[in-house]
Amino acid sequence: MSAPSGASCVAFSPDGKRLLTCNAPLVTIWNAANGRELLSLRGHQGQVWHAAFSPDGRRIVTAGMDMTAKLWDAERGLVLVTLRGHKGRS
Repeated sequence: MSAPSGASCVAFSPDGKRLLTCNAPLVTIWNAANGRELLSLRGHQGQVWHAAFSPDGRRIVTAGMDMTAKLWDAERGLVLVTLRGHKGRS
């Protein structure tokens, strides 16, 4: 696995079989056993600060500097919903 250095977030899937890393606007999903890249999630317009798998591992949620949160299909890498209007930390 050659994950980018300086990842802003990392998380394991609930079953421990996948790992995600956030670097700039890209979220990469990796096979945790062999380090093979499985998916790249592209859609944010800036740094992705947070990402997490849903409890069943079927979805991923991301939040980024572009003031959006996105819900993704974790198997296909498709954006399901984009939430806009996040105003940052208060």
